[in-house]
Amino acid sequence: MKAHIVFIIVLSIISMNSYSFSESNSHYCGCLFFIDDINSENELKLVDEYSPNLLVRSWYRWGEPSIRKKYNLRLNIGSKLKKNGIKLGGGTSLSVVSEEDIKDISFNKEWLSVDINNEIIKKSGHYFGSLSSPQFRKYLVKKLIEQVRLGVSELHLGETNGEIHFDKWTIREFNKWVLDKYPNKDSFWWKERYGTIGVKLLNQELLNQSDISNLSDKNKENFFEDWGRVGDWKGLNEKGNRAFLYNLYTSNLDSFIGELREELSKENLKVVIDVWGFADWITEIKNKPDAIFTSPPDLKWSLNWEEDADFNLLKHKNRIKSILQNEIRKNSPTPVIIMIDHPKPFYQFIKLPDKRQKEIFQYFSQISNEINTNFVIRSYTNELSYLGKTTQDWLKKECLYRKATNICPSNSIIK
Repeated sequence: MKAHIVFIIVLSIISMNSYSFSESNSHYCGCLFFIDDINSENELKLVDEYSPNLLVRSWYRWGEPSIRKKYNLRLNIGSKLKKNGIKLGGGTSLSVVSEEDIKDISFNKEWLSVDINNEIIKKSGHYFGSLSSPQFRKYLVKKLIEQVRLGVSELHLGETNGEIHFDKWTIREFNKWVLDKYPNKDSFWWKERYGTIGVKLLNQELLNQSDISNLSDKNKENFFEDWGRVGDWKGLNEKGNRAFLYNLYTSNLDSFIGELREELSKENLKVVIDVWGFADWITEIKNKPDAIFTSPPDLKWSLNWEEDADFNLLKHKNRIKSILQNEIRKNSPTPVIIMIDHPKPFYQFIKLPDKRQKEIFQYFSQISNEINTNFVIRSYTNELSYLGKTTQDWLKKECLYRKATNICPSNSIIK
């Protein structure tokens, strides 16, 4: 079975005079291109067709790679890219681990995320590490350092909130958080609100999963009001309010980026770091990434452009612009890079006719121009057939134009 080829083009059709920048200081200028796990001469030929500046996250780590995919076996790929003036990007999921991870002598199974019954979580053949564990963060940092040593100059961090559930580190963090939320409450109050675990929380005794699962309905309701919806990617509770998970996701990503930058600094390694996300908690981290990747407004906002061929793009333009402008404002000065990503809406979008695909790309490109942000196009394909030929040709011309003019996204200057 042929490996999936993935490519993305960052399209930021922005005015060259709208702001000043130092072009040589930015990794996010020109044409950004993505091939999933670049590993062959055929993929290098595809890169030549587009002539990009940077291959974004093309050595991305979705769990520890198999022996045949080890990065040090692909040095010739990196060397050829460098010779052609193309930067290579890498990165990692901050959650997903594989059987290869489990076999790694430096991996500890205690880092694996567990459910409320203390059962290890496994979905679609994948395990998940808990970013709450300092040791798991250290493990991931080591893997990223390996990529950078081999020539990677951009690191993309995905699944930043991952499958974090009821491991001992997360529960311990909850204990600290909830004591700060309810200061100066007596033991009677804690017992009323949390039942059998109330006194444990007050005395900072480590809870276990059974303590939580055995709570009465009312006490369990109170617990999850503070904890948040299990697996909620925004960190909210059933009432839609910020909960412990919101704080956890923020502090975990903040710690990870800080620890990664510290290790990079120790070895004097230069690299840019970007993250995936559209949740508010990402805006509150202190160790800022160099860029944030996020989806354009889609079905979550009742904007069904990805599968409805009759969706009126013009009618919803002002609303889409407003949503994106709000996201850019919240994250400023960190640049926001927008791309059509994830199986939904992407796998619906690629079913649209060629003419409609191009129309949508041009539509978001125009919006990008008007709000000074970047628009990323991403396509999964074995034979470059998921996007229509007209659309592909348009993308190639746009990539060449961006490389020739070296257009930079707003706020993308890397000091």
